Amino acid sequence: MVFGEERPESVLASGLLQPTGVDEMSSVILNYRGKRQAVITCSMLTWLPNQAAISGTKGIIQLPSQMWSPTELLVNGQHEEFPLPPPPSQPINFPKSTGLRYEAQHVRQCLLKGLKESPVVSLAHSELVASILDEVRRQLGVTYAQDRA
Repeated sequence: MVFGEERPESVLASGLLQPTGVDEMSSVILNYRGKRQAVITCSMLTWLPNQAAISGTKGIIQLPSQMWSPTELLVNGQHEEFPLPPPPSQPINFPKSTGLRYEAQHVRQCLLKGLKESPVVSLAHSELVASILDEVRRQLGVTYAQDRA
């Protein structure tokens, strides 16, 4: 997302697989032109802080926790909070997952308007992310039944 719809020049992935072929832990390095890089680590073996940081020549942006549904942001040390809507009456499985309702509401609005593509996240962007994930899976050796067809 930081680099928009730019394709990385290289994708380097390393990880550990269970005997079933499920990836337990993986690290990915995406190299972009102009000496820019994204580094991602995920694991089912250990608890990770679920943080994100974007560093550049003008400073650093930090999502200190649950970067997939953040409620706070630090920009060059300045702290901002974004409270989530109240949780639904049903129990939720993941902390802060009620924040994912914004995505669902956006999809609903697109459908009601007859849009086949979101003006916020383009089909091209989704295809780029899918192609990067496919390459990561290929390097890790993770295969799905449809890959063998």
